[in-house]
Amino acid sequence: MAIGKEKVRMDENESKGIRAPHFKKAVWLIGAGILAVIILVLLTIKLVIPAFGSDFQTVECPNCESLVHEDDSFCMYCGTELIDTCPTCGKEITLGDRYCMHCGVEIAVKAADPVTVSEAEKAITAVSVKTVPQKTAYYVGDTVDTTGLSLEIVYNNGDTEIIETGFECSPTVFTEAGVQRVSVFHGEVTASFDADVSEVLISSVEIETMPLKTSYAVGESLDVSGLVLIAVYNNGSRESISSGFDVDQKILNTPGTVGVTVSYKDMTTSFPVKVYQPVNVGDTVTFGPYEWIVLNKKGEKVLLLAKSAVTLMSFNYKEASVTWETCSLRTWLNGSFLEQFSEEDRNQMIVASEINDEPVTSDKVFLLSKNEFQAYLEGSSKRFCYYEGTPRWWWLRFSDKASYVAPCITNEGSLGGLGYHITDTAVRPAIWVDYGS
Repeated sequence: MAIGKEKVRMDENESKGIRAPHFKKAVWLIGAGILAVIILVLLTIKLVIPAFGSDFQTVECPNCESLVHEDDSFCMYCGTELIDTCPTCGKEITLGDRYCMHCGVEIAVKAADPVTVSEAEKAITAVSVKTVPQKTAYYVGDTVDTTGLSLEIVYNNGDTEIIETGFECSPTVFTEAGVQRVSVFHGEVTASFDADVSEVLISSVEIETMPLKTSYAVGESLDVSGLVLIAVYNNGSRESISSGFDVDQKILNTPGTVGVTVSYKDMTTSFPVKVYQPVNVGDTVTFGPYEWIVLNKKGEKVLLLAKSAVTLMSFNYKEASVTWETCSLRTWLNGSFLEQFSEEDRNQMIVASEINDEPVTSDKVFLLSKNEFQAYLEGSSKRFCYYEGTPRWWWLRFSDKASYVAPCITNEGSLGGLGYHITDTAVRPAIWVDYGS
């Protein structure tokens, strides 16, 4: 039995030796947990309980706005100093106290000091376009127009400012077509806006100055000396062009008024020229509604006589003593008869007094004198005048003293005279015409 009790005691000791380390560890953990609870309780008492009216008071940090203990000299969260001074007694008080605990004076609430930046430290931090310019569509070669452009300036103290001057742009002249970014510089900051730039293209051409020569004989070469064009562009600009164009007719072979087409950079315009058949003395030509005989030629100016009578008419509408200058026939020739011609034809006619070899009135239509008849027609078959196929006497002019008888050519082609009032005498007008006009 003794041996058995001893064995039981040995088993109990072995059991205690094995369990001892686990017991110590458990005790240590329990102690640590209790300590943590105590610390948490203490913190709660310091920070939370004062907020609910205990003897411990909290104040708000003026910097980070965290709640801190009134006795703290510095904020435990941001390090800001929390001690203030009573303005009356000069003793320390806690920041935020309404009354001094030492003298009872009410403490005025201090306004936060404004953040100020000196002019020396004031600087622009940003710039932006407030309003874009009135003009944002341009053509290549145009200069930037900043009318209406304004910028908003932001400074490092928070101030803003709107400016309409004091900036620079780049580019100042557009050199390429397309959407172009325009940078606006103010100091060291930059803003920008976009401009739509179009290519400058020619839209039409016009005649500015006609060529010096506009009348040609058939077969002559066109001369464009003096011709000036106006090139009109899509941006509204105009440019005088005196070379670099082409014409569609080099040789003029068709009589009449001919339109010459001028080409310049795929644009065309035209101008008229007069093309006439070359005439010589003795030729028969058509001018206006009548046929004429060429009696004289001075360069491109020719004297024409109606080939046949244009009408039968008295020299003067009543029997009286008159001259060519005062007769009714002269009035009719430069009135009703002249109106049968187009304005273009009338413009080609020359006032006779400006060119005629023998003095004559300042008319475009006149009659031959006796001297002119003898110089141009005497002995020629062209001296005979017909009206509706019948030979007729025809009137001549004279500038002698007034008379009741006017000179005429008989139906046999010789000089004669008739009374002014004779109504069945043929009228054979004469005109000077500028074929080169």
